Amino acid sequence: ADRSTLGLIRSADGGTLFLDEIGELSRAMQAKLLRTLQERSVKPVGSSRIYPVDIRIIAATNRNLSEAVKNEIFRKDLYYRLNTVTIYAPPLRERVCDIADLCAQFAVNLEQEGYPLKTISDKAIDILCAYDWPGNIRELENVIRSAVILSKSKVIEPHDIDLPNDVSDRMTSHSHTAQSTVAFHEKEAIRKALNHTIGNRRAAAKLLGISEATLYRRIKLYSI
Repeated sequence: ADRSTLGLIRSADGGTLFLDEIGELSRAMQAKLLRTLQERSVKPVGSSRIYPVDIRIIAATNRNLSEAVKNEIFRKDLYYRLNTVTIYAPPLRERVCDIADLCAQFAVNLEQEGYPLKTISDKAIDILCAYDWPGNIRELENVIRSAVILSKSKVIEPHDIDLPNDVSDRMTSHSHTAQSTVAFHEKEAIRKALNHTIGNRRAAAKLLGISEATLYRRIKLYSI
């Protein structure tokens, strides 16, 4: 550093500090972070002065931290220090009912960047729903961006979807089975939600974690 700066922790004093991919932190840095959290203070590099800080920590990770603790990759004391409230965000493959809405939103975002507004055909959505998305939403966004940029039509079709290796061909050959499986699980989830809410669509949509418009389209699609 060629000048004195507050640093992230002191800059967040009185507010919230978000730490992404906390599971990738080295053991040495884990010890320093734990000390800061326990003592509620920070000492800048090269300084002899200690500054008190009042911060709230929000940490995110795609690792199973409890397993990392068992394998001694992540410090147990830091894990319990951070693990006050846990919010589990399911991977995209566990919420395929969101894919159509996400694709539509990505298309709108791209239009705001100057690209032509395009829609995604139902067959293309089926291909996207059959994929397991190891890269989650970021991967889906990149696939839609590529399709919007490279497609010559106003509608994105299956041949516009660029997935790794020969995934598209493999999924197309098994598309009927994959689509049937996805449709079956979606249909059952919607039926259970509607039964639970006694037919209240707004409450059912909230229970499923989808928009009311998406629920309406699925009800119409599956003739529920």
